[in-house]
Amino acid sequence: MTKTKLYLGFMPLILQDLKYLLNNELAINSHIDALKGTRALSYTCGRALIKYALLNEGVIAQNELLPNITYSNLGKPSLDSKGIYFNLSHSNQVMALSLGPYEQGVDIELCNEKRLRPSLLQKVLNESELHCLNAKSSSYEQALFFTRQWTLRECLVKSQGNSIFSMDSLEIDPVNMTIKAANYPLGIIATFEINMSEYFNSNDKIYHLESFEMPKSSLKVSLDKTNCTCACPHDLKLGTLDYSHPDVKRLEKAHCYQLSVFLECDYEKYQSLQLAVADNLEIWGCFAVNNAICQHSPFTPIKCSPKAVFTVN
Repeated sequence: MTKTKLYLGFMPLILQDLKYLLNNELAINSHIDALKGTRALSYTCGRALIKYALLNEGVIAQNELLPNITYSNLGKPSLDSKGIYFNLSHSNQVMALSLGPYEQGVDIELCNEKRLRPSLLQKVLNESELHCLNAKSSSYEQALFFTRQWTLRECLVKSQGNSIFSMDSLEIDPVNMTIKAANYPLGIIATFEINMSEYFNSNDKIYHLESFEMPKSSLKVSLDKTNCTCACPHDLKLGTLDYSHPDVKRLEKAHCYQLSVFLECDYEKYQSLQLAVADNLEIWGCFAVNNAICQHSPFTPIKCSPKAVFTVN
């Protein structure tokens, strides 16, 4: 791989399409059986998505098991002996996976005006950021700004496996869009506003998860001298979201995400930061189905221009 690939989509659709990839993953399915609810969903979806991405990039063969995933002392995951790095993030049924040739950092968050608590704002933002936030004309715009600034911090510290408490060492200038970060590699952070309504039209059927159940004793394992197979024990119940509601502004508010991904690169060699993003990032999406879920193609390349690009030095 020469660039970062970002895989982005609805978790229920990802899992519905990709859960077959875990059929022979005995260790993964054994762990899933011990989890419950949203933890089981995120773990299952994440493992299936990582395996799909590695297959899509030709890193592993079709019948090969997912490489072992190890964790640092602070919980940063990494793949054993593949020379490929990844990072996962999810929020409100949307998951993002970044995969690339260097340490990865990605964060996605659903914008929520309820987070605009003075105590939290004072704790996270610096004076310049607070000034920019207070200049916004509405609480919705403030929520967009605050969520972006949070994802900037989160994706950067995740890229190096640092503690969330190290966020205070980052000097972020929201006007000039620069981040001074000691002991971090040179690079850029591409930030995106993902308005879900932009990906759909009135003819689309959009599925969400109503329940994710892991019944007791659901794990069925078959062992012999030559085979080790494991049935993937998922009981999914999908419902349909109506995205043809006339109140588009309300819809955008309810389904607007901020996404930030760190790209390690020498941005100074590019004529513009937009070219640096285009040369170092490719985005694949999995969002909607037409008429029936069985007709859905898992991931397709999507064009998504960054809302802003911050330099890291």
